[in-house]
Amino acid sequence: MPNIESTIQPIRPQQRTQGFTFIELMVVVSVIAILAMVSVPGFQAVLDNYRVRRATEDLVATIYLARTEAIKHGGEVVLRKSVPAGCAGSSTTAQWECGWFVFLDLNNNNLLDGPESVIQASPIATGVDIRFTSNHAVMPIDRWGQFNGSGAFGFIVKSSRTASSTQPAALCMTSGGRLATKAGATSCQS
Repeated sequence: MPNIESTIQPIRPQQRTQGFTFIELMVVVSVIAILAMVSVPGFQAVLDNYRVRRATEDLVATIYLARTEAIKHGGEVVLRKSVPAGCAGSSTTAQWECGWFVFLDLNNNNLLDGPESVIQASPIATGVDIRFTSNHAVMPIDRWGQFNGSGAFGFIVKSSRTASSTQPAALCMTSGGRLATKAGATSCQS
């Protein structure tokens, strides 16, 4: 005969299922909502500062590339603002937030035509306003890497949000070709 004690299962207390109650879930959601409301304005400022810095760094890289290509090709290189259809920031020659491109200008007419090729194109800079202080849409570069007829110039980059607390940046270039970025500046004047 089988041992009865070995076949009897001990009685265990009923276990509760694990999880959250509705009230606990609502408290957690409320806390997350409050934290999100507090952090979003600060995060927007960080994002705006990043956009200004990125647009400024893109301009610096493009200017260095254009100067290098001009020296390599003996001049005949142009930095020109883009004017894509539908971009609101291309209404004046001073506005450059719709992008820019560097191209080889074999016939020196400052236009991309014929067998000329684009060396680099930069896309629309979202979330920023970019103003060119010399109010030109085109900047030819000579064989020494100097911008013809521009003298000293600069770009002012700032957030396009009107209520933004971000710092603008000024990208300034002397007639000798030295670039300097001034954080928080709205002009290239000392």
